[in-house]
Amino acid sequence: MTAAVMRPYLAERLCWIVQHHPVFQEYYYAHHYGGDRNARERYRGHEWFDDCAEFCELYDQNCFDPAYDSLPLEFFAPMVRNVFSEPRYLENLR
Repeated sequence: MTAAVMRPYLAERLCWIVQHHPVFQEYYYAHHYGGDRNARERYRGHEWFDDCAEFCELYDQNCFDPAYDSLPLEFFAPMVRNVFSEPRYLENLR
């Protein structure tokens, strides 16, 4: 759902990463509850597979660490406003 909302604002590659990152993120925790940590393998061969895996490893996985030093949301507000100030990728919606 998030990828659909973001589609007019972000490039197709980034929307694909957002859309598929939940199954890629399972690599780090699914085995703890009997799930398939390798479920992301069904997307192996896709041109953005490595990008999504890297996103989860570098930017998503560490979000589960309560000791991770992170910036406050206010730091990101100007960037979010800039990205969502106007649709940039409307051609993807046709």
